[in-house]
Amino acid sequence: MKESLVKFSNTHLARLGYEVTDLETDFADGVRLILLLGSLEGFFIPFYSFHLKPETVEEKLENVSHSFSLMEEACLPRPRNRPYEIVHKDRKSTLRIIYSLFIKYKN
Repeated sequence: MKESLVKFSNTHLARLGYEVTDLETDFADGVRLILLLGSLEGFFIPFYSFHLKPETVEEKLENVSHSFSLMEEACLPRPRNRPYEIVHKDRKSTLRIIYSLFIKYKN
């Protein structure tokens, strides 16, 4: 299943010049999650609206929180997870979010 989620993510992120090799690590800063949501929903997400190269935990938390807001705008259910779980590379939390995107957008 994990391989399917990586492939799904890469299919949509490749157009933006990003790649996922490890789900927990690559989504922990929120950048790929924001870009993936933008790609899936057809959102234009200006780079100034998030930290493209977050360096601190706070910047990563802001990015993940921003991605959760984008999920709500896309009428996806608000994730049960907390942003810090994603930033701290909690495997189940990250897989749950990517899987929910996979289920909605797999076609």
